[in-house]
Amino acid sequence: MDSGSDSVRLQEISEHDGVTVVRVAVDGDAAILHVGRCSARLPPTAIQAVMQRYGKPLQAPLETIERIALPGGTTLARARFRPRYDVIAKDYAVWTSEGGETFAELSVTVAAALRFLVKDRLQ
Repeated sequence: MDSGSDSVRLQEISEHDGVTVVRVAVDGDAAILHVGRCSARLPPTAIQAVMQRYGKPLQAPLETIERIALPGGTTLARARFRPRYDVIAKDYAVWTSEGGETFAELSVTVAAALRFLVKDRLQ
């Protein structure tokens, strides 16, 4: 059910005044992290660094919910997976390098790492 999208939602945070959505979008040649109404440009290799550090190589393909093309020829997608033994499905960030190598990690972990990288620049 992969749909061409203009952003990938990584996390939804329930707060006392509503829900804050954390998502990655592309604006020209830059990836932008949106946290609610705030946003910040991500460093050029931020997503790659986070996914290579925390992600695991994906052995079998996952059906993605949304996908965007990132600057530099890579892609970021969100996939939902529910193992047989689990009750609630979890969302995973799925990053594919230029060479086709694919890494996956829980999207909340990726969102937290990206938020940390730009915490002083979120406006």
